[in-house]
Amino acid sequence: MENELAPENLIVNAFGGSVDLLYRHSNFEASVASATEMEKGEWWINRVNVHRAYRGNGYGSKLVQLLVKTIKDCGGKEVTAAPGGYGEDPKKQYNFYYKNGFVDDNARQLLVIRLTPVVEDQDAV
Repeated sequence: MENELAPENLIVNAFGGSVDLLYRHSNFEASVASATEMEKGEWWINRVNVHRAYRGNGYGSKLVQLLVKTIKDCGGKEVTAAPGGYGEDPKKQYNFYYKNGFVDDNARQLLVIRLTPVVEDQDAV
């Protein structure tokens, strides 16, 4: 069963083009997620790191979902992720983001979640 994020253990900082989440499991164990606005409305996930003792319990998904919601509340239109860092299995990381609503952006070989509908360029039609 996935754990809920207890509000008293969660710190959310959304300021000046960055969103940082810190979730304290205990005094010495924490999980983090962060993103930066690269261009107006386009955000990039910098990191999602769940403390090893708490992996597999849904904390990463909860943090990503809250990160995306916070970005949307800040006017974000798109969130991009580039799985494959920190020596972890890239396939496992891709599956994590797919599970959380991200899709392939084949043009950039990245994963993306769009928070607003894509409007077709009328001149291109």
